[in-house]
Amino acid sequence: MFNNYLKLAFKVLGRRRFYTFVSLFGISFTLMVLMVIMAFLDTELGANAPMSNADRMVLVDRMEMKTQHIDTIWQLDSNLVDGLLVVDTTGFDTEDGGQSNSTGSLGFRVVARDLADVEPLQHVAYMYDRPYDVFSDGKKYQMRGLHTNADYWEVMDFKFLEGRPFQHAEDEQGTSVLVVTDHLAREYFGTDVGIVGRKIPLSGRQFEVVGMVERPRASSAFTQADIYLTMGTADALVTSDDGIGGPFRAVFLAPSAAERKQLQDALDFAGRELPIPADQFYEQVRIFAFTPEEKYAHQIFWKDDIRQNVRLFRWVLFGMMGFFILIPTLNLVNLNLSRMLERAGEIGVRKSFGASSGQILMQFLFENVVITLLGGLIGLVLAWGLIYLINSSGALPTTTLTFSWRVFGLSFALALAFGLLSGLLPAWRMSKLQIVSGLRG
Repeated sequence: MFNNYLKLAFKVLGRRRFYTFVSLFGISFTLMVLMVIMAFLDTELGANAPMSNADRMVLVDRMEMKTQHIDTIWQLDSNLVDGLLVVDTTGFDTEDGGQSNSTGSLGFRVVARDLADVEPLQHVAYMYDRPYDVFSDGKKYQMRGLHTNADYWEVMDFKFLEGRPFQHAEDEQGTSVLVVTDHLAREYFGTDVGIVGRKIPLSGRQFEVVGMVERPRASSAFTQADIYLTMGTADALVTSDDGIGGPFRAVFLAPSAAERKQLQDALDFAGRELPIPADQFYEQVRIFAFTPEEKYAHQIFWKDDIRQNVRLFRWVLFGMMGFFILIPTLNLVNLNLSRMLERAGEIGVRKSFGASSGQILMQFLFENVVITLLGGLIGLVLAWGLIYLINSSGALPTTTLTFSWRVFGLSFALALAFGLLSGLLPAWRMSKLQIVSGLRG
């Protein structure tokens, strides 16, 4: 029966070419856009290298300090004492005079000492950005440097194409070594082969390349850089500052995904207990401890309520995708119904020869799924082409879209659901067609 349905489906598609073209165009275009959106979300938020352990990570890069202002309102009371007017100024009321807020990233002391002993914790990687200008052969190269501690390579699983990460001893001793991306190697050295051992002059020092990694595909500020250097070679003014504010961010890695929420709560508590330097007039400190999804949503909506950011992000995302699916689905429902009404006579003949309503339903539903999967295949090819154009054009400078098997599986499921949704109602309606009505039609 399956072979018969399949043969009949292709015969119908070939016989009604206009309907087939319109259906395939609508399906393939819709699925192409949805596949590109899913590829973008998978690249940015999926568990991909170098953040394959995203479900265990807590990202900390924002701190808020505040103080409450209290206004004093003096009350004046006057009385006559021995014929003299006496003014009493001892009474007063207070009222909220507002508050002062300051937000920013964290200081070295906070990420390296104050938050380093929270539990449960497996590793903590802290880092800060520093741009470097390098001149070679009369050309200026702008390199984004990321100074990190050696545990950074335990937290992040970069794909090393050559060499190795720098070691704890090299970090502690401030050895002039660094890791580069393959993108930087091609830009600066003109090749991404045989890079280990080469030198890059930075701030009057010669840094030796000890490793080359694949450039991160996602735009996360915790991974994006051209060169990765030890914390031991960082600016001494930055690492010696004892304030709670500074240019640092950190990634805390929980021992397991189940313990991440506990780690978030511990970081939140530790942040509120941070000792405030005597020269600071702030009274309260709050550390924002994000999951990768929460961090992404916060960058869009910037609300202090972290969960509200996530809810808004999901509502907007699923709302847009749902709307984008609903409109072409309704159009296809109408198109499929018109196409099937033209076959009323065929349905009447089949029913007169004993075909059941269930068989008619399955036949039309199968035909719609076939055309949807064909449209999905075309959409898949178009999505690949669009992703290639986006990547090659540099439209997303810090993001390189990929089409993983995870996205492919979701796309296939989406195409199947699309076919079922757009074909179920017309197929059910035609399966209920009476024999006389069909033969009359």
